[in-house]
Amino acid sequence: MGNKVIAAIDIGLDGGIAFKETTYKMPIVKIEIKPAQVVFARDEKGNKVLIKSGPNKGQFKTKIKSPAKYSLRLDIAEIFSLLLSADIVVIESQGTSFGNSARSTRTTAFNAGQIHACAELAGCEIITVAPNKWKADLKLPKDKLPTVELAEKLSPNLHFRSPKGKLYDGLADARCILHWYLSKEELQKG
Repeated sequence: MGNKVIAAIDIGLDGGIAFKETTYKMPIVKIEIKPAQVVFARDEKGNKVLIKSGPNKGQFKTKIKSPAKYSLRLDIAEIFSLLLSADIVVIESQGTSFGNSARSTRTTAFNAGQIHACAELAGCEIITVAPNKWKADLKLPKDKLPTVELAEKLSPNLHFRSPKGKLYDGLADARCILHWYLSKEELQKG
């Protein structure tokens, strides 16, 4: 393995990217998927209302009928730039997730494809691992708290909780996936 740089990724929008010395929350961007619908303001008789003063005097007044709709997406440019420094990327694979909606499952699959493409384009060797595999090997239950506690023990200088105590389980998963891979490599050497 030598001096290879390894990154581990939990692919969700609340996921994370972990390197040996640091972690990053999954980079996301807010994208407008439907613009706001703007209509002319009308008086009680149905006539368009004119602006009476100010820099827009004489123009018709408008109002928003329905607000714009936005969606959160992975920031693939940022993910790609982070992965350029990696030689190996360990990505948590996604299987069937019971209880999730079809839309959520489709989004997760789309995100997984984007991350795989970023890793491939960055020239990284890609390794996938199922969540139940790395958690079983590290003797972790499905609960989030033990994973966060292990990540804190592995990297005490990094933060896996918000100041108010919210668990950053995606970051913790990424850090533990990295630990799983490094442990597996050490066992194969010895």
